[in-house]
Order: sequence, then structure tokens, then C-alpha cells
Amino acid sequence: MHEIADGAIPFVTVRRVRSFDEVTTQIRELVLSGRIKPGQKLPSERELCETLSVSRPTLREALRSLETAGIVEIRSGKNGGAYATGPSEATVGDALATFLHFRRASTADLAEFRATFESENAWWAAKRATADEVRTLNDLIATMKRRAQGPHPQWDVVGTLDAEWHETVARATHNRVRIAISLGIRDALLRNLVVLQPGVGVAERTGIPSELDEVTKAIAEHSPEAASAAMRRHVNHWVRMYPQEDQAGPTEASKSRRSHLDGGHPSRRQKPKSKSVPGQTERGG
Repeated sequence: MHEIADGAIPFVTVRRVRSFDEVTTQIRELVLSGRIKPGQKLPSERELCETLSVSRPTLREALRSLETAGIVEIRSGKNGGAYATGPSEATVGDALATFLHFRRASTADLAEFRATFESENAWWAAKRATADEVRTLNDLIATMKRRAQGPHPQWDVVGTLDAEWHETVARATHNRVRIAISLGIRDALLRNLVVLQPGVGVAERTGIPSELDEVTKAIAEHSPEAASAAMRRHVNHWVRMYPQEDQAGPTEASKSRRSHLDGGHPSRRQKPKSKSVPGQTERGG
């Protein structure tokens, strides 16, 4: 445990106007800049209130906000108090999930984003995946195949397993930004399962595990281009199982999305196939 010596943290007196915001900003910036390190205990409530010239209710409101954001952790007991933590991938993912929930991301928005995001995840996973991560991917596919068989296939479980498989691919990129985003879009993807087109048949759905097999094989063989191409085909398969247009009918945006998913992205026209992800180095994805 790291205790902070008196006067070691450069807090300044808070102005009376919107003091809650200023307390939150000061502590957040000190933690994110490394002036307060993860695991360090902040001064006591009494000391902080005196240093910042704010009331105890204002300070507590700010600390609760920072705890929700994953910046500090409030502990009780003998060694209780506020401790710096720093946000994790899950914290960032939760924030993105909340945003997507309240902004009501459409299936078209998610489809457009995932077409490139998931295929790039596969590209980087093929570069960096460990044997254990490949094993986890294969285990998820095996479970998915069992749940998709029989007279009463469990499509809701298959959808959940598909989302978990995609999260595992994101983790295999060993890129914390990609992991956080993957966690953030999970709930939106699962909510959209309920709008699958009624006419989607068993053959259409049962093809999903074999598609994941293809991606996983390319990842295991460390073949980035093959993994990326197979992932794009899989994502496009899912997209075509959703209603294609909003109730208002087709728009220029929806037509553009459809062209993109069909391989008609402007940046891909009249250009030879690239052997690497444009603008990225091997460790920079």
C-alpha cells in the first residue's frame, strides 16, 4: 500500500462555482497523469475538504463519480478510504456500452462498424494469438455446434457464444483498446439478436460455427490475410440475417453501408490487395 505524504500532491483550492466538477477534474487528472499512482491512498476526507475548500458532501459526490468511472476505489474497514486505481478495459467497455444503450445504436450502425473492426481484430489475432487463446476459440465453437444441433436448437445461446468468441478474438490481439471496444459493443449486439429476420432458416444459422472454424484455423496458422477475409465473410453473414432497412425505408446511408459490406468501400476500389493493414505496424494495431 502506498501512503501519500502530506503536501506531496499538488491540490489547489476549488472555486465555489461548480466545485463538484473541479474536484472530479483535479483528482482524475492527477491519477491519469501518474502523479497519484495506482494503489496509492488519497488523503483523508477531512484533509481533502480543507485543502480543496469544499464541503464533505461535495467531496463525497465527486469521489462516487470517480469510483463509477474506475478512477478510484472506495474501501471500508481499518485501512478504508479512497485509493487510486485507473480504468481497466472493462470500465471503458462499460462506458461505451452505456453510451450505445442510450443512443440506441442501430443494427446498421453496428454492421458498418463491425465490418472493418472485427476483420482487423482477426488480422491482429493471427499475428499474436497464443496456443491457449486458440484453444479457447475452438472450445467455444465446439459448444456452439452442440447447442445448434437437435430438434430444438438454442439460438439465443448460439448468439451469446458467438459474442464470447468475438471477445476472445479481440483479447488475442493483445491490444487494450480493441478489447475495451469489443466489451463495449457486446450488449448492443446481444440486444439486436431479437430482431433477427423471422424467415431465417436452420441452414442459415447452422453455418455460423463452420465460419468461425475457418477464422480460427487461419488465426492458429498465423495467416492474417486469410483470418481477416474469413472474418469479414462471417460478419456479413450475420448482417444479412437482420432486417436490411429501417422502417423509414432505404436511405443513401443504408445504400452506402450495403455497398461497403459487399466489398464496395471506396478505398478498396481500383487498388491491388495489400499484404498488410494500411497505416499500421505490427505492434501498433
